[in-house]
Amino acid sequence: MYTNNVFKILGLICVLAVVLISLYMHWLVNKKAGQAAEKVGNFVVRGSAIRMVLVILAAVFLVASELI
Repeated sequence: MYTNNVFKILGLICVLAVVLISLYMHWLVNKKAGQAAEKVGNFVVRGSAIRMVLVILAAVFLVASELI
């Protein structure tokens, strides 16, 4: 029962991290629209990769919390 809660909490933390990263990326792109486009572009690419990994982890944790 305890493991179920741990996986659910980890899944929710991953979801929260995805939302926060998405909001930060949106703010950064809007703020630096014309300046340092290459630097912002690199950050967006890295941020998208990180978000993809976090979404996969969140799915795994939330499914595991239902299976256990």
